[in-house]
Amino acid sequence: MNKLLILIVLSLSYISLNAQVCTGPTANKYLHGNDARANFKVGNAIRYYKDPNTGQDFAGGLAVPYQDSIPPLRTVHTTGLWLRKYNASGSAQGDLAIAAQTYNTNGDYWPGPLDNTTGEVYGGQCADFDQIWQIRRFEVLEQIADFNDNGVIDRTVPSTLLSWPGKGNPNFLAEMGFDLPDQDLAPFYDQNSNGIYEPLLGDYPVFEHGNANAIAEDMLWYVYNDRGASDNFHNYTGLGADLSLKAEIQVTAYSIYCDGNDLLNHSVFVKHKIINKSGETW
Repeated sequence: MNKLLILIVLSLSYISLNAQVCTGPTANKYLHGNDARANFKVGNAIRYYKDPNTGQDFAGGLAVPYQDSIPPLRTVHTTGLWLRKYNASGSAQGDLAIAAQTYNTNGDYWPGPLDNTTGEVYGGQCADFDQIWQIRRFEVLEQIADFNDNGVIDRTVPSTLLSWPGKGNPNFLAEMGFDLPDQDLAPFYDQNSNGIYEPLLGDYPVFEHGNANAIAEDMLWYVYNDRGASDNFHNYTGLGADLSLKAEIQVTAYSIYCDGNDLLNHSVFVKHKIINKSGETW
């Protein structure tokens, strides 16, 4: 049985049968739905970065307050997830494994979810999941208004909703060109409570699964793991792939705008959902 751990952080501030290597994550996007702006990258969270060839500053990190007219004040430089597990029982009892990330390196993480049965990279295609999905409040509100009008989605649903990686999304393959694993992924509100994300039936993304009112001003979602493929190693901690945790990390980052509330308007929320797919007890 998979063991699940959920951490919430408030920042103010088919693997192939042949040996292969997953490429480190590169996808990044800005979250900017209030007076704070943060750059997120698959494999870590907030990051500050420069072009390694030119040294050009791309203004990452967390800038609070952010205004287009003035140079940003970066209150957080970089954040990354560090994990260490200790096997509590079984043949691997006593084994330690570590996964870590520093600054803008790829560290010990690769894009994508892990297979529920094998604990290996789903589909063997890390690059498919080297991306960040984004949704904004106005897109969700338009979806809700359309459904509430007559209980039917009459409009042309935008790609941002059709491609949202919610469990069982029947539109995902056509939009993205690859399949989703049959597991819980990005959070959504389920109009008919059948456990499947169906935007053409009125479902929409939320930052708290099943909560119809958990609508962010801006929201990002992505997934990564510390396993990679058979020839990947933990670059930062120096451990072989056989000492990976086989952890899948799903990240939901969001911001909320509330007129006159500086606390909320200067905040970025980051939720890490960490799933043990090793088949062992940590």
